[in-house]
Amino acid sequence: MSGSSITMFAFTILAMVITSALIAFFITMMDVKPINDMILFFGGDQQDLDNPYRFIYEYVNAFSRSHSKLNEENQDLRASRRHFLSVMRNEIVLGMLTNPAFDFESEYVRTAWPWIVETRPFLIAVCEGRRPEQSVPSPETLCPAALHSCYADIDRESWILFWFDSDETLEEGRDQLADALRNYHFVLSERMEDKSQINAAYLSMKAELEHIREKWLTLPVVTQARLVSCIRANKKGEAVQVLREACAASHP
Repeated sequence: MSGSSITMFAFTILAMVITSALIAFFITMMDVKPINDMILFFGGDQQDLDNPYRFIYEYVNAFSRSHSKLNEENQDLRASRRHFLSVMRNEIVLGMLTNPAFDFESEYVRTAWPWIVETRPFLIAVCEGRRPEQSVPSPETLCPAALHSCYADIDRESWILFWFDSDETLEEGRDQLADALRNYHFVLSERMEDKSQINAAYLSMKAELEHIREKWLTLPVVTQARLVSCIRANKKGEAVQVLREACAASHP
């Protein structure tokens, strides 16, 4: 090749390299521009543009921590709200049961249970588990025949008021409750329609529940004597048999 051809070839190669570099630079700038804009939009500095992926990683990590903290705060807020509503419900029902002058037509009662001012037959159920770990099912599960219900947990006792649309469904609901609560300590009130009867029914039912609880926990005197004799004689098998017979006789 002649000298002029070599010079022309070198200039051509140089022009192609420069042109390729300019095109590559332009394409690169177009590709990274959205990333740079995003980094600056989310609070990044010019120095973060040198290593955008590190900024993205740190930003996502910080956002994840913030989201987790916010989620925990929302859960705590929901738990607090549920606790507040539960306490308010318990206070209202406890007022119904224990306060003879309770105002059933007050605004907060109407807001919580608008049907309570209606003249419908209702009954009260109080129950508690025979064992500490035994929990009471929901009112809807206990009595599907009930039209409405409200309940409160007082100590280990669950007090539930059931409203019915007729006397027939009330009797049906009473049978459902007796069947559902057969493995619990429970007392059912008589049919009521006058809300002023609730306070007297509460006192009577609480005394009856206490009697049932004591009867459950107390063995007959004869059984106690037999049990003590077996224990003193170190007759473990007979002592167990006495307890089984007592449980079968008192709590079938």
